[in-house]
Amino acid sequence: GVLFVGVDIQDTLEDGMSYIREFDLTYPNGIDVEGKITVEYGVIGLPVTFFIGADGIVKGRWVGALPEDRLTGWVEALIAGATPEGASDIENSESFFKFE
Repeated sequence: GVLFVGVDIQDTLEDGMSYIREFDLTYPNGIDVEGKITVEYGVIGLPVTFFIGADGIVKGRWVGALPEDRLTGWVEALIAGATPEGASDIENSESFFKFE
């Protein structure tokens, strides 16, 4: 299966909750109060999308607006147990660590 998780890194808890309500988000969301995720994942721009395999390893990263075909293709690759096509062009997945 696939799990989408949102992480708010720049807003207050109240602003984050307001955003969730405004856009009727139904996937789990949290806030990175201390900026740990931002630093450890090397977030260099927003929005950023990480693709994490079933093994917990980051397989790809996309900074900026995510085209639908890229999202679909990478999710399908991960479900099949493969590294998403073009992932090495975006980020060297070897430099990432296990998502815990």
